[in-house]
Amino acid sequence: MGTSFSLSWEVPFIVWLQQLFDGHSGLVSLFSLFGEQLLLTIVFGTLYWGFHKKAGIRVGETLMASLVWNSLIKNVFYRIRPYISHTETQCLKPVAKGDIYDSVIQGYSFPSSHSSSTVSCYGSIARYFKKRWLAAAAVVLALMVGFSRVILGVHYPTDVLGGWLLGLLSILLVGWLEKVIKDRKIFYLFLALTAVPGFFYCTTEDFYTCAGLLYGILPAILFEERYVQFQDARKIWKIIIRVGLGTAAFMGVSQGLKSVFLLITDTGKAALLLRTARYMISVFAAVGLCPMLFRPLRLEEKEIEE
Repeated sequence: MGTSFSLSWEVPFIVWLQQLFDGHSGLVSLFSLFGEQLLLTIVFGTLYWGFHKKAGIRVGETLMASLVWNSLIKNVFYRIRPYISHTETQCLKPVAKGDIYDSVIQGYSFPSSHSSSTVSCYGSIARYFKKRWLAAAAVVLALMVGFSRVILGVHYPTDVLGGWLLGLLSILLVGWLEKVIKDRKIFYLFLALTAVPGFFYCTTEDFYTCAGLLYGILPAILFEERYVQFQDARKIWKIIIRVGLGTAAFMGVSQGLKSVFLLITDTGKAALLLRTARYMISVFAAVGLCPMLFRPLRLEEKEIEE
């Protein structure tokens, strides 16, 4: 299942890059880590749970929107990864465990989610703080991640270009909408509605995962602002514990719900919808509920001062 299409120069370019970096796939894989879900979660968590909640909120809004929009586009093009369609290219690092030639398991390639996530995350940080060195770092990281995906053989160059463009558009559109729509609830409702069409035509798990992330973080932010209102931390040890608690809350709830939902069903549309529900509840627990523990655990600055 899927389609195969490319420009005339793309496959030769992939082959050339793979020959140029022959024997260095391990180093190239490290570059990809900056666009991996785990590191992006740490970046978001360090900001939100740690030392700058407002910046974390902007990163979370932009990143989650970018992930959903990326999945919506992937489920339109269903572009097969280059190494599947062109035997002269190699897969130096599979996207997922399992048969590397199974396009359903490995996912589709256009646009590159690593590339769009890298731009939307680090780019939104640079735009929020308005620092030139952060903007330069965001560009460097985007280039590193994008080229690494091509060198590893899992993306065409146009996948990466599309991902970069989507990431940039996500930053601009989310920032513009937040200025135009003054009521945060309406702004979030608009973002949530952009994912709705996907429930009617998307067939891949990544969409239902990303939709759950978006639908979890938006109400969680509103809940925290109304009922929790935790303060930024200034001490490193507090930031580390907060990030650890938030990550543990997400992973714990997610794995617990996964076990429960598997008892209900593990196939078909119902399983995909339960996947959305699982990620939505997990993110809400981590972003909205977990900060309620900061004050009782004396992780708020004011508690120490008193």
